[in-house]
Amino acid sequence: MGLFTKLLSSPMKKNLRKYIEFLSTGSNEEMGQLLAWATIAREVMIDAEDAFEILDGEAPFMYTVQTERTIAAVTQILPASAEFQREAQSHAYGAPLLGGFAVWKMTIYCLMGKKGELLDAEGFTLGRKIWKELSRGVPYAEDNLKMIDEMFGGYDLMIDEWHYENCTYIPEMFNSNR
Repeated sequence: MGLFTKLLSSPMKKNLRKYIEFLSTGSNEEMGQLLAWATIAREVMIDAEDAFEILDGEAPFMYTVQTERTIAAVTQILPASAEFQREAQSHAYGAPLLGGFAVWKMTIYCLMGKKGELLDAEGFTLGRKIWKELSRGVPYAEDNLKMIDEMFGGYDLMIDEWHYENCTYIPEMFNSNR
């Protein structure tokens, strides 16, 4: 078992590759808009903060799923997705917010593994490709966040300093520029 075990199913890897292809067709400015919405989605999902700490792991090539708590933290975003989608669709900004949520959902899929096993090398590589595409939008993320605030600030969507400080966040584990 270990590193050579197929941790991600073939259909999931196919979906991740399609997602990367989809991202590669977007402009840098569109990636900035997606980063802005991903920042809002991340704030909404902050209850799963342990999962975000895992994404900032120091040594991704040596990362193993150590405990049941770690597995729960990484995967707790996924079961909440149906409830989150229903809630988001009831708002004027629902569709783009779901796009932001998809960033995190696909990122978490890249980390799926079994307790005590190394990360699937292909999953890690796919995660890095996702964030390489998204990182093209870093120069545009803050301007897009301002636009979102102007368009939807009158709704129950509150953009604050936290969003501006975090709109260029790239998980350390998938940051190819480090």
